[in-house]
Amino acid sequence: MVIQQPTNNAVLQDVFYVSGTAADDVAVASVQVRVGNNGAWTTAAGTATWSLMLDSKAFSNGTYQLQARARDTSDNLSTTAQRSVVFSNEVIVIPPAAYDVRINAGGSTLTDCDEQVWVADQAWQPGSFGYTNGTIGYMNNTILGVCPDEQELYRTERYGQRLDYRFDVPNGTYEITLLNAETYRNGPNQRIFDLYIEGIQVLTNYDIFAEAGGQNVPITLIFTNEVSDGHLDIHFEYSVDSGRVSGIRVRSLDEPDSDGDGIPDSWMNEWFGHPTGESGDDSRADDDADGDGYSNLEEFIALTSPVDQNDFPIINEINWSDIPIVTFPTAEGRIYDLQWKADLTTTDAWSTILRDQLGTGTLLPLRDSNAPPQGAYRVRIRLP
Repeated sequence: MVIQQPTNNAVLQDVFYVSGTAADDVAVASVQVRVGNNGAWTTAAGTATWSLMLDSKAFSNGTYQLQARARDTSDNLSTTAQRSVVFSNEVIVIPPAAYDVRINAGGSTLTDCDEQVWVADQAWQPGSFGYTNGTIGYMNNTILGVCPDEQELYRTERYGQRLDYRFDVPNGTYEITLLNAETYRNGPNQRIFDLYIEGIQVLTNYDIFAEAGGQNVPITLIFTNEVSDGHLDIHFEYSVDSGRVSGIRVRSLDEPDSDGDGIPDSWMNEWFGHPTGESGDDSRADDDADGDGYSNLEEFIALTSPVDQNDFPIINEINWSDIPIVTFPTAEGRIYDLQWKADLTTTDAWSTILRDQLGTGTLLPLRDSNAPPQGAYRVRIRLP
């Protein structure tokens, strides 16, 4: 029993072939191949000369033993031939998509002119989204300035003196977009309502007709709200007639953080090749993967490398002149506070000298015009 290909210690990517030869005193009935000592045996094509196609991407990267054996017509097994090989494929990890739901209130699923899908209106169920009350309405009007594919989006509606929607979502920050048009009332002050999102009043005495400037005129409202209880609640409180909505979009403004450790999946994928922290490679938030004294969470906040011992948050220079100047590297998307303390050996609190300095991606020199040229400085780095 002989394995001819691949050669011993070959580095393999994607699909490859295992091939070889087999012989028996009478006849070879079949040849089987497996990957690793515990892998399943798979029958190859051919007998005296045989081959089998395998996909290295079905396995983790690493070293494996390819094994092959022959079986004769009397059901006797040959000795097992082996080759050591290395699977080495690029790991591509797609992070979970951020929460983004569009509802065609009162209507069926449709695709708008930007090829975005608005799903059919549905009743709320735990773990999902939808209305908890209200009535379907429809007016076959021509909506001004709206492309043909989006006419139905505004013609349909859910309305009512009691009108509520609920979205069960991870806690975080969300953008809520409401699409509306007054298709039924033909003048101002005929439909007036308040709007509450997460119990916070965001509209007062709202009149679609008056705000849009007429009947059948589309209007878009966008709000940003925090969710801390796992439910995003939208409530219409009528004053005159009823509340009304044609389309609702709820979109997360936060990056996905699957394990809730404060580090987004995208950063984990970039540095560790997987979206959540694992003990095997010191990728958990509290781990210090590169041993530079800063945890992975602190490296994420600073946007420094968690796997490079020479890349960590640092003050480059303190110029102890009459007006001290503290210089340090910054990253875009981060906020920096300069703090001062007279004596590091005391338990006195740090004083914030300058706060809310925006990172630029370059060195940032900060002047401390209040402190004498003595003491110690530190920089606190924050997320927006």
